[in-house]
Amino acid sequence: MKNIIISSLILCLVLLFSACYKESYWLDENTTTEGKFFPNITFNPLDSTSFTRGGSVRCNLEYWSKDKIKEIRIYDSVGTTARKVVATIPYAASYSAFKKSDTLIYFYALPAGITAGTSIRLDAQAVNENGLTKLSSRLTFSVK
Repeated sequence: MKNIIISSLILCLVLLFSACYKESYWLDENTTTEGKFFPNITFNPLDSTSFTRGGSVRCNLEYWSKDKIKEIRIYDSVGTTARKVVATIPYAASYSAFKKSDTLIYFYALPAGITAGTSIRLDAQAVNENGLTKLSSRLTFSVK
């Protein structure tokens, strides 16, 4: 009898604590209260992370949104300089059935006159027509 009471008490505690658990709902984090949707974007290098002066960096962008995308912005920061826009690319449909998103290969030309060992950071931002934006994870690489 004592085991039944203890087992029942443990079961009640487990149910009580599980009732307090709120599961993350992906859509809540990607919409506004007005029903507007944020874009989603990833930004990955297709080559190594160390490049020679005068060359370029080949990057893959993958992006999608339930609302219409207006443009993609590419930012760079060379050495200790502030981040600045280096390209604004108007949206053009380029859906990849394999990746289930729009894709874009972007070639970033390394700035002239940079010294070996300089660190460069790149960001990509998807901008929706509804004004909502999403910044990608940052790419960082060095110049040989």
